[in-house]
Amino acid sequence: MNKKNLKTNFYIKYFVYFLIIIFFLVMAFIINEKIFFGFITKNNFIMLNTIKNNYENLGLIKMENDLEIISHMIEKEKINDSDYVNTLLEKISVYIKYNEIINYMIIGTNENKIITYPDWEVPASYDLRLRPWYKAFYTKEKNVVWSERYVNLVTFDNVASIVKVLFKDGEPWGVVAFELKLEKLFENIVDNFKNKNYKIYIADSDNKIILGSENNDLWLKYDRDEGSYSEGNKIITFVKMQENNWKMVLETDKNLYVNEIRIILIFFSLIIFTAFIIYSIIEFGFFSKISGSLDKIISKINYIENGNFGKKITVNKNDLKELKIINDKLEKIADKFSEKHDETIKDTLSGLYNRRFLKHKIKENIINNIKFSVLMMDIDDFKKINDNYGHLYGDMVLIEIGKIIRENLREYDYGCRYGGEEFLIIFEGDNSEEIKNISESIRMDTESKKWEKDIKITISGGLCIYSEEIYSDLITEADKLLYEAKKNGKNRIIIN
Repeated sequence: MNKKNLKTNFYIKYFVYFLIIIFFLVMAFIINEKIFFGFITKNNFIMLNTIKNNYENLGLIKMENDLEIISHMIEKEKINDSDYVNTLLEKISVYIKYNEIINYMIIGTNENKIITYPDWEVPASYDLRLRPWYKAFYTKEKNVVWSERYVNLVTFDNVASIVKVLFKDGEPWGVVAFELKLEKLFENIVDNFKNKNYKIYIADSDNKIILGSENNDLWLKYDRDEGSYSEGNKIITFVKMQENNWKMVLETDKNLYVNEIRIILIFFSLIIFTAFIIYSIIEFGFFSKISGSLDKIISKINYIENGNFGKKITVNKNDLKELKIINDKLEKIADKFSEKHDETIKDTLSGLYNRRFLKHKIKENIINNIKFSVLMMDIDDFKKINDNYGHLYGDMVLIEIGKIIRENLREYDYGCRYGGEEFLIIFEGDNSEEIKNISESIRMDTESKKWEKDIKITISGGLCIYSEEIYSDLITEADKLLYEAKKNGKNRIIIN
């Protein structure tokens, strides 16, 4: 190619790139925000569901489980024995005294007897049967339920209760409840969501906004479990929370997204212009050196785009000096993306994948007809560990077992925390002997580990090796095998 052709090509390319840049810049300023309502709504639902998943980590699920445990401690025949009540309250205090969300623990009976922790002097005229937290008694509901929102008569806080009905011989005789401070609960939800460009509210079952706004007369427009609608410059998105029929509401400014999209279009214009300049320089004499460096930059960007955030590129003395600067910047970007990515798919305590990732991976394997086997594991007598040594010690056990699992897995296996003290491992393939050995190695490493406080900790597991007959029910089968391992003495892996 002679110099004249090079020059002609240069001007042609320059003109084409110039037209593309002008197109993107014009689009950036004539863009209509209504076009992006669907995009904004989808993004808001993702954000709300992330917040809702974090909402479980605030301890609400654990509080419901603790309430269930406490309900089994309470004996109707001894409820009028002061020594028994004092001992009972001492046990209950372990569950709630460091929990800032719980206002009171309340026990109320059908004989209008009330016991509270912390202690509260009950007025003589007080009729617990009229209180919102006692209404669950009349439903005879056997699961933990939520009360409606109400005002505490002592602290005047906005509160709601999670309630468990107490039964004797199949008949209700009272309730036990945790009264929760709604402002504190909401404060914790907001603290876990640091983005100041959005506002979070809580609406009750009547769609009235009860938390997050100083305006006491705000209502959702639509009475359904989830939805999104536009109101002026705001987009309101809401989803149903837990089992109390409340809704979590996210308010966003449409202009925020429109401006971001304009910035992206301008950014793309600048990228195209920059790419043109670089390409021109390549054609005018630095092709070999620059193209090699560009290939590495593109490889790094592809790694980031494909989720391989830890993948490195090699920078040597023959590369452009600028490549090291760009690579350092891209490494920082990759680290930030990696942190955000891990937050959505990793369990923060054990370091393993979370249940959300587990569902995605299993669905992906089934769609792609990938053979896989499943190991369901459970820490033996974990409740006793928590009761005897405290929940911080229990958390330490979960962290250490997470490490043991990671150290034993192959690079193409996935360890997940399934919930509480349960773990689930997805083994790729159906090599039963190798998978059995890995499973046993995890169990033996746990048993042989020297634990703090010199106690013995063991795990039981159910291992379901791939089979076409039960391909879509591997977890169910593994769970049955885990139950069999528990029944047969614990500290063992039962294999199908």
